[in-house]
This record gives sequence, C-alpha cells and structure tokens, in this order.
Amino acid sequence: MKLFYHIPDDQDIKMLIRKREMRIENFLNKIRFVFLSFIFLFDFVLIFSNKHSSAFNNWFDIGFFLAILPVFYIAHRLTSGQSYHPWIKYVTVALDLGCSFIYSQVALRNYMRVYPVDKLSFLEVMTIIYLFFNLLSVLRGGMSIVLFSAVLTFILNGSSYIINHENISVLCYSSLFIISFSTFNLYATNAIIENIVNNQLLNKAMVEVSNAKTEIEAQNDMLVGQRDQIVHQKKEITDSIRYALRIQNAILPPDYYVKKCLPDSFIFYAPKDVVSGDFYFVEQIEKHVVFSAVDCTGHGVPGAMMSVIGYNLLNQAVKLKRMTRPGDILQFLDCGVTETLRQLAGESGVNDGMDL
Repeated sequence: MKLFYHIPDDQDIKMLIRKREMRIENFLNKIRFVFLSFIFLFDFVLIFSNKHSSAFNNWFDIGFFLAILPVFYIAHRLTSGQSYHPWIKYVTVALDLGCSFIYSQVALRNYMRVYPVDKLSFLEVMTIIYLFFNLLSVLRGGMSIVLFSAVLTFILNGSSYIINHENISVLCYSSLFIISFSTFNLYATNAIIENIVNNQLLNKAMVEVSNAKTEIEAQNDMLVGQRDQIVHQKKEITDSIRYALRIQNAILPPDYYVKKCLPDSFIFYAPKDVVSGDFYFVEQIEKHVVFSAVDCTGHGVPGAMMSVIGYNLLNQAVKLKRMTRPGDILQFLDCGVTETLRQLAGESGVNDGMDL
C-alpha cells in the first residue's frame, strides 16, 4: 500500500470526500460538545456539594466551557451547510490538542493542590489523550490533516514534559509512541480514502452497466418488435404468393386433358420459386394438337405475371382465333406482348418477353 494515496481527478469522487469531511466534523463537534457539557455539569454540582473541591478549578472549568461555546456553534453552522470549508478540520484539531494542553497545564498548577496525583502519571495520561485526539484525524480523511495532527501532538506532548521538567527518557518513549501511532494513522487514512474511491468507482461502473443493460433491453425490445413485424409481413407475402400459385396452377392444363391430347407424353414441371415464370400450354383444335413450353423472362412473381400474359395471348390465338400454324401463333403472341407491355413507344420501359 502506498503511503500517500492520490485521489483521482474525478469531480464526483472529490465531492463525495468533501461531503464526508463535513459530516465527520459535524459529528465530532457534537461529541465534543456533549463531553464538555458533562464536565460543565459535573463542576457545577461540585461547586455546591463538595467542600473539598477547589472553587477556582470548578469556576475555571465552567468559564473555559462558556468561552469555547461559540466555537461549537460556529463549527456546527459551517459543517451543516452544503459548502465545503477545508480549513475547519485544521482549526478543530488545533482546538482539541491546544485546549487539552492548556487544560493540563492549569490542572498541574492548581488541581495538584487538592488531589494527590503524581505529576509524571498525569503527563502520561495526557499523552494518551493527545494520542486519542491524534487518532481522530484518521476519520477526517486526508494525509495533510494526519501529518498536521501528528506534528502538533509531538510538539505539545514534548512541551508538557519540558515545561514541567520531567524525565527525558519518558518523553522519548512517549514521542516514539506518537510517531508510531502517526505512521499507523497515515496507512489507515490511506486505506479509508482508497476504499471510498474504489467504492465510488464501482458504483459508477454499476450505474453505467445498469444504463447499458437498460439500453440493450430497449434495443432488444425494438429488435423483437421489428422481427415480429418482419415475420408478419413475410407471412402476408408468403400467403399472397401461395394464393398466386393456386391461380397459376388453375390456368395450367390439367393432367387428364394433356393425356387425352398426347397419350404417350409426360410433363416435368419444377418451378425454382413458389410461383414460376415457366408454363406449358396444350390445346386441341379439330385434328391438330397445339403444345407449347414457354420460358418467360424472370422468375418468381415477375415471371408469373409474364406467364399469365403469355397464357392469355395463347388462349386468344388458339381458342378464339383458331390458329394452328406456329408462325401465325408466334406472330400474334409477339404483337400481343408488345402491345400489352407498351413496348413500341417505350412508354413502360419494360423489355421483358418469353421464349417458346
């Protein structure tokens, strides 16, 4: 793990960490207020109930509490709003450690006269209190505040021992504890910030995945709708073509009629598509049997339409006009196709035809 963790240049992550700092400061301010309120009430009771207590000490505690009461109110107002004030955490750390230092020095000068407490033991207790306030810097987040708290704790603790002329070896041990705890605080703060950043990045990734999933589902619904529409249209087209096949089969000569006209014959008819551009024609006129195998241009629906035109023209030539000579029939068919498709003046632009 890196000793100093650099926050990514992501505005959402920075905003999240800033809001967290303000919430932590607001919470610590409330805890601080409750703690000092208990001391205030305790001293207030002692003034009227304990004859052995020092009036000066008690009134000093009460005055000290009332003096810093506006600070609690200002800190509460600043940390409860939406704005970000990065300097508050430095002020509150300095306030916690500085007030502890001042209070300890006053206590060493006055409380010792009332309560038989060893001065060295008292300083060791104060070292633990400094370490506790230094540990709170981990919650505030940020390497700079942890280093600021560590340096201030180291200076105030050392000043307490030097001012009171206590054992230097104890000062060295307590300083070593402060350095060790401060190093731990750096790693702990690094881990907390890194965890916050990773969680935020994970949440953003989950949101992006959720949005992508929603978009994919919408696209999938659209594709399903398009597929259903295509299936429906295909069914309509297929049904229409199958019905056209029934019409095309209806105009073709039936098998029994072909066998009647040409007993020793067979017909192999296998269209490429459902409907075909090929057809056959069989008709008997007196003693003549007219048979034709016709290949229209195109296949499928266009070829089938041409086959209907060709079949109608053959019917007119053979059945109505009683033509039996191939040349006359072909001449009539050629003129009929040209006239039907309006190919003489190029009006239709259709150059289709058929081979017989």
